[in-house]
Amino acid sequence: SVSPKTRAKVMAAADALDAALRQAGVPSEIRIIRPGDADGLRRVIASAKGPLVLWLRGEALKGLAQVLPPAQSVYLSAILSGGEHAPLPASWKSKVEMVYPFELPDRQRPNMAYIRGWLRRHGLTFGDERTEAEAFLACQFMEEKLDEMQENLYRDYLLDSTEDVLSRRLVTGVYHRLSLAPGQRFAAKGGYITRFAGPDSSQLIAETGWLVP
Repeated sequence: SVSPKTRAKVMAAADALDAALRQAGVPSEIRIIRPGDADGLRRVIASAKGPLVLWLRGEALKGLAQVLPPAQSVYLSAILSGGEHAPLPASWKSKVEMVYPFELPDRQRPNMAYIRGWLRRHGLTFGDERTEAEAFLACQFMEEKLDEMQENLYRDYLLDSTEDVLSRRLVTGVYHRLSLAPGQRFAAKGGYITRFAGPDSSQLIAETGWLVP
């Protein structure tokens, strides 16, 4: 099941992509398929005249085993699908390209090793790696900045000093790079287009360099 909040976010993302494609002169159409509706998915794939973007969560991807993969490329969201752990049927992996807004898994290891070491020293273990790595980075960074600010606890001062040093951090968790600037209040921007190394592999290979919209 998908919460109303998550559903609204997915629809907003789909609408934004649809609007951007239409503005660029690329034909686009949004189709809504009920969960578990394999026949509906088959009809959508059969009628599609270009690449497909499937806004499916990990659990829904298991249903693709009932559907033959299309001839054209299929794009997935790493956040929704589960990234390298997406439960895709092997027959679909050669068709899928994944928008991956994190550092590539192989390159995450040094950063994550540091965080795992801290957790072990404090008797803690990983559950949701991405969420816990984000929480660790946020808490560590705030601790450092508040210590530097001493009694000058002003929001603007915090943001200004954060903009100056965030992009120089060596430990960035699951992210490729982090940065803030005036008018830029998302620290993680950009991503890779990736593909699976093979039908039985969970390894992701970058098809592009780091792309920032």
